[in-house]
Amino acid sequence: MSTQRPWLASYPRGVPASIDVDAYRSIAHVLESACERFHHRPAFSNMGKVLTYADIDRQSLAFASYLRNVLKLDKGGKGDGTMAAAARVKPGGETGVRIDDYAEKPVTLTATVRAPK
Repeated sequence: MSTQRPWLASYPRGVPASIDVDAYRSIAHVLESACERFHHRPAFSNMGKVLTYADIDRQSLAFASYLRNVLKLDKGGKGDGTMAAAARVKPGGETGVRIDDYAEKPVTLTATVRAPK
């Protein structure tokens, strides 16, 4: 165990201590790759509700479409992947989402990362 990185001791066997940061184009690409690779596996569980990676993939694509097409969220003006809503938030502004139900957080996070395509 490294004294500078004590959290490595808690990693399950087979989990690398470092990653190739150039292997993915974006956070969205990381999430999409995980959904594709592990589609049949459970991703999250809370209060008896289990979401598989396929569930997150399907639901987040639907929510991302809603954000883009109904709420008219699009890339902000900063070029950093932030989103702005037409006539609601100035380009380059920030959009926040608050969710109390834990089971919906992975879907919402994945959708908000995917929406500015």
